[in-house]
Amino acid sequence: MKKICLIISYDGTDYSGWQRQDNALGIQEVIENLLLEVTGEEVTLKVAGRTDAGVHANAQVADFLTNSAIPPEKYIYPLNNFLPHDIRIMKSFEVTEDFSSRFSALGKHYRYSIYLGEMMPAKLMRYYSLYSYKVDLEKIQKAANVLIGTHDFKAFEGPYAQMNTSVRTVNDIKITQEGNRIYFDIYGEAFLKNMVRIIVGTILKANENKITLEEIEELFVNRDRTKAGITMPANGLTLEEVYYDWKKYIINQND
Repeated sequence: MKKICLIISYDGTDYSGWQRQDNALGIQEVIENLLLEVTGEEVTLKVAGRTDAGVHANAQVADFLTNSAIPPEKYIYPLNNFLPHDIRIMKSFEVTEDFSSRFSALGKHYRYSIYLGEMMPAKLMRYYSLYSYKVDLEKIQKAANVLIGTHDFKAFEGPYAQMNTSVRTVNDIKITQEGNRIYFDIYGEAFLKNMVRIIVGTILKANENKITLEEIEELFVNRDRTKAGITMPANGLTLEEVYYDWKKYIINQND
């Protein structure tokens, strides 16, 4: 039996999120159903992180076990031939038995994208969130810096969360502007449900002078979700990359 790793890109707009669900279509279900056709086996995809409904990924990571004779690097062809246009397998390869998409991950990079203006261009609507206030880059970077480090992020956690602890480490938050587009690149070891979107909402709340730097710091102590920023819309969020020590896990991979 082999363990195969898939690097997956998807537009999450028309899906209920990554996870298979009883009453909605998740990306996991689409790929698992196709793997059944390709391999003749019922497989379960394990994933680095379950993205929410409407969230995108450029390099989601998933793994599964199979007895199929398909060469590990060749899964991209039968899968992409039949997957819908908004899901693509970017790479497939064999990994060691001890690899876990979730538990072997060293960190993740999310990007939140905002379009500044009164109206959103139609071609950007699936991937950007509209923001109509003037942005002070220096101010929002100072707010972002408060959030860097290891803290209790309970105030930044969405509803129905099931994590044992809300302590997380944010390694860096980089904010850049390109014309009327602003990008929040957030790096961390792991994230709570909705955490990235609430972080961005809190930073923008500081931009609007509705929360001070001191009050942001207090969120780590009072853990009050109602005092943090809004949960930004899902369409602006993309999982850009998951980090691993790949040399420990990849089998017969030259690149």
